[in-house]
Amino acid sequence: MKYYRHRLYGVLIDSIFPLPAAPMATEFDIPADLTVSWKPETEWNPTFWRAIRPSSQLGWPDLGEASDGSFCITWGNELKVVISPEYDQVCIVSREAKLEFAPTVVVGAVLGYVLFLRGVICLHGSVLERGGRAIGILGKSGAGKSTIAASLFQKGATLLSDDLVVISQMEDRIFVEPGCAGMRLESTAVKRILGADACLPQVPYLEKLLWDFSKQPNKPDNRVCLQATPLDELLYIVEKTNQNNEVAIGPALPPTEALTLILETLYPPGILPLLTQEKLRNLSKLAASVPIRLVQYTKTWDHLSRLVELILP
Repeated sequence: MKYYRHRLYGVLIDSIFPLPAAPMATEFDIPADLTVSWKPETEWNPTFWRAIRPSSQLGWPDLGEASDGSFCITWGNELKVVISPEYDQVCIVSREAKLEFAPTVVVGAVLGYVLFLRGVICLHGSVLERGGRAIGILGKSGAGKSTIAASLFQKGATLLSDDLVVISQMEDRIFVEPGCAGMRLESTAVKRILGADACLPQVPYLEKLLWDFSKQPNKPDNRVCLQATPLDELLYIVEKTNQNNEVAIGPALPPTEALTLILETLYPPGILPLLTQEKLRNLSKLAASVPIRLVQYTKTWDHLSRLVELILP
């Protein structure tokens, strides 16, 4: 069976299907850290699983576990994902017609759950680098994180990761692992940032378009970072309704307030009940080690331009 080999978020992956905007790996003489396979839905046995957390919000998956230590993620009748007890195997279980959704889900929620089970911190946001500064953009769903990231990229920043922020630690420094070489954007943001003639493919399963640098003939390779980079600061986006106020980036928050915001952006969805004391200590260390600032702005194009100028003067 043919496998596509990628490296994402520090993980060497063998997948039966190519992963969208994921850099191809060059290491072929070592085993993969994670293998992604597929089985038809006819092989699914629901009696094998015990529910550990039913979905609490629309679009969130149900979680389950088996007596052998396997972990299960299900999105209704769309997809079922089984993670092995060693967290080194992922099996997609679905009808063949639904398999088109799998690559999108794997590079997002599935990798998020695998990394969480391995003890790695994952946040929902984007990270860009410029002049040796890696800056994370966090916020609630709909805050405009990817639009801000794309605008920063257009001004010369280097993309580290979009949608999934994977944190690692080396000695006493906090790093961000490189992710996909692309961004998921709303159609209005694509037209505004890339031009009215821009034509990008839709992301299966999501109402967004994929700006995939790896698919462009003149891709900006030097604008995509492929190595872990020290995290300089995190900016948490807070949307204002008053358009007359100026864009403001506040001072670094106290660690306790910073931890609250980190918990709000913890990824993947619905894992707060699964937090252990050890994971909470690691999150507290992140909140104390990396400055987190509140960004208040209105979602208008004028305010977006001012915000980009403040972040990248």
